[in-house]
Amino acid sequence: MRHYRVYVLFFISSSLYASYWKADNFADKAVVRVPVADATTRPLQPLDAQKTAQELYNLLPLAPDKHLLSCYRTHQFLFNETVTIKRTQGLEVECALDNFFYIDDDGKVRNSFWTLKSNILPLSGLIKNQKINAVPAPYCTKKGEICSHTGLLSLSWPWYNPSTQQTYSAGTRFIRKPEKDTPTRYAIALLDSTNLAVKIGYVPKDYSIIEFAKTKDQSKRMFVRMLKKWVANPSGIIGYVWGGCSFIKSYRDNRFSLVSDIRFGKQVEFWQRPEDCERPFTGCECSALILRVAQLCGMPYFYRNTTTIEKCLRPLGRNERVEEGDIIWYQGHVQIVSDLRHNKLIEAVGYQAGYGITHEIELEKVFAGIKTYRDLMQVHFTKKPLKRLDKNKKPLRTIRELKILKLSSLWENV
Repeated sequence: MRHYRVYVLFFISSSLYASYWKADNFADKAVVRVPVADATTRPLQPLDAQKTAQELYNLLPLAPDKHLLSCYRTHQFLFNETVTIKRTQGLEVECALDNFFYIDDDGKVRNSFWTLKSNILPLSGLIKNQKINAVPAPYCTKKGEICSHTGLLSLSWPWYNPSTQQTYSAGTRFIRKPEKDTPTRYAIALLDSTNLAVKIGYVPKDYSIIEFAKTKDQSKRMFVRMLKKWVANPSGIIGYVWGGCSFIKSYRDNRFSLVSDIRFGKQVEFWQRPEDCERPFTGCECSALILRVAQLCGMPYFYRNTTTIEKCLRPLGRNERVEEGDIIWYQGHVQIVSDLRHNKLIEAVGYQAGYGITHEIELEKVFAGIKTYRDLMQVHFTKKPLKRLDKNKKPLRTIRELKILKLSSLWENV
């Protein structure tokens, strides 16, 4: 189990953060030029030669029902993230990222996805036009520590910039321009990818993170606070998106329906929201929610899917107590311990359960016969099966094994 943790620390630290922007690093590097870009584990164009690549990406639904191949989205890139171009195929490109990895169904460790070539901008063009200083180096570790966040700003909330007329997702990172700060806003360098102009943007201070917590305990508290802030969103709810790893749009109501249509040559069922015509969809799935918020809080967290989380975090020991921020894992899903006193958790949960949102909810509404975290600990240690409930408190599925994973194990053996 622990060898995956060793791998990720080596893998991320090898990205040469301190000297990342050297000329010889540019040949195969690019930066994401759009606020959010859908990404898949395979190119889509070969699946339907009658449609353009852009049309195929636009066909990706919010989430599949039972036929998972109705939705090939497995991740989303954010603006200003740097990628390594591995290969191109038509109008699509395979890109590797430095800020996370995942273990696939074959047990292989991977960090690459496919997206449209139009979603990225080669760094060679930026160095030629002397615009590279607007692009932040990747989120990574060095000797087990998160590299300095000095001079960077991360969005803790979606932010609209009138100059580019774009809304940027929470989690997006920018280079700061502190000499231009105002009393209420931080100044940032903002690359306009349409004309390669670097503009100055002004981000509200309460939408910004400019320094990480100093200690492990502070990081864990910040992690839970940020999750609670997203859940308490005054603008509405964050929708569930299969493969989603972004937060831009909020929904005032939670209407959705199951529809049937042809996708990639197959008649399939998938979930949709009425009158939602924007592409790509923005929102989070369960593991991506944890990844985005953990990196916002400066944690050495690099795990993209539930398989990787279970392999890389240590389970709760008999002499330990559950803490807020710990992760509840069962096959295909993860949740966060958010409120021990009131026995609540936070999760991004799909549409089959009747929710399709990120929410905070009481344990007894999620698991049959579980009222407290003491009850859940008993399930963790005895390995007894239990029932996951849907919104109507009816059994949704049987959970054969549930684990409580320690968030603090992120800092062990580093």
